Amino acid sequence: MSRIPILGTTLRSSDLEASNKLKFHQHISNIVHKASGVSTSIRSTVNRQDSFMLPLFTTHVRPLLEYASSVWNLGYVDVRQLESVQRRWTREIHGLEGLDYSQRLRTLNLYSIKGRLLRNDIIKCWHIFHGKLAISRDDLLPRPLLSSTRGHDFKIGHTRTQVEVRRRYFSIRCVNLWNGLPAEPVNCSDIDVFKRGLAAHLGVILFDYTAYTVPYNVAAYDTLSSQ
Repeated sequence: MSRIPILGTTLRSSDLEASNKLKFHQHISNIVHKASGVSTSIRSTVNRQDSFMLPLFTTHVRPLLEYASSVWNLGYVDVRQLESVQRRWTREIHGLEGLDYSQRLRTLNLYSIKGRLLRNDIIKCWHIFHGKLAISRDDLLPRPLLSSTRGHDFKIGHTRTQVEVRRRYFSIRCVNLWNGLPAEPVNCSDIDVFKRGLAAHLGVILFDYTAYTVPYNVAAYDTLSSQ
């Protein structure tokens, strides 16, 4: 991401927009508006089968909602704004009109947008630790003060902060959830194996679309997983 210059009360780059308090409300409104426009223009197709509608959405609409989410996903935005685009789209699929949103997601095996954003964060951690991005681990993810023999080999150290918005940054909000992942998928060097292991570990969490919990509340997610 390019360096963001300060323009009045707004910070802007070519793809992101934040307030001078590092809130991304306007950015979220912009991407929801753009994704809704694209969705409206392409869902006029006469083919309403899930085999056609789902790839259309995941290829042309969903990426607009997810781009650079590790930067702007601070948990301040109302998740219903983001989910609304996918909620409307899935309602148009043949045979799902009478199901509620939760049932449509499970029928399609489609993660909620909230679940996707959480998943994107954890996958970003994996990419950094395995050298798949031009980001040094030590520049972003602190090492733990004490080594541990439990769990995987890529633990993140805890950073103390009194500033609420700082607690929501990528390098802090992911710590507990990432550190609690099983060793086998995290230590694996194959991203597809990691994604399958992550899906198995998170389970129903990836379909949850209720209000954000940032930093990620492991206890709350454990409760969801047991349901």
